[in-house]
Amino acid sequence: MAKVHAQRSPIFVLQMGRVGSTSVVSAISQAYQEIDCPVAVHHNHYIANYQKVQERARQDLEDYSLALGDIERVDRGVRETLLAQVEKNHPVKIISLVRDPVARNVSTFFFAFSQFVPDWKEKETQGLLSASALNVIFEGKRHFIQTAFHWFDEQIKDGLGLDVYAVPFDAARGWQVYKQGPVELLVLRMEDLYRTGEAILRQFLHLPAFKMVKVNTGEERESYELYRRFLTHPISQEYLEMTYATKLARHFYTEAEIAQSIHRWRNPKG
Repeated sequence: MAKVHAQRSPIFVLQMGRVGSTSVVSAISQAYQEIDCPVAVHHNHYIANYQKVQERARQDLEDYSLALGDIERVDRGVRETLLAQVEKNHPVKIISLVRDPVARNVSTFFFAFSQFVPDWKEKETQGLLSASALNVIFEGKRHFIQTAFHWFDEQIKDGLGLDVYAVPFDAARGWQVYKQGPVELLVLRMEDLYRTGEAILRQFLHLPAFKMVKVNTGEERESYELYRRFLTHPISQEYLEMTYATKLARHFYTEAEIAQSIHRWRNPKG
């Protein structure tokens, strides 16, 4: 019965990086395999404004090609498949995730740390990467984070004509469904993925047996110990106020949640 009613059109997981999407893609693929239902699950970060994304990377990364390369060429297949579905007015299911913007920036910074600081191993050997030194480097990288801040406008609005900011987001439940033409977009907060996200994904995809799986924590990366060290140092009030004043933060998080996050980043437990 599950196989009969499950969503059978291609699924697109389209989102900014470091928001838990790999776990979602793995869980969806596994759920379809378990009911022997061959559905394509596409995973992508960008469908529009590639030059803006790459220019920001150029300004912050020592060798941006290591992190992005020719993203327009790499993304072409998924982008063309998605836009062809929309053009033909075929139903399109898109899943996107959003995350506390400071947490996402920190995660991205350390995930691609070797691109931000190519000689980091030498610096670490010389004792030049203290928590405060890491913080200075992190807060100095102000260009790449703009891609996340503007992601929903530059990718979803410009790419598909769907403005998520025109519809209030229900922060209490942690997800919202947006519809326009054949496109149905589910936006989930990463923080609520296991609280309410699993249930709405079952409903959205018509997969009653869907279960989340945890993968890609980042702990296996060489820079993980640096990440842990970084977390012992407070992030500046200026950086936090700048980040939490963005449209992205104000739309998906409440005033109380933002205040709580600022307090946490200003007062690290380490």
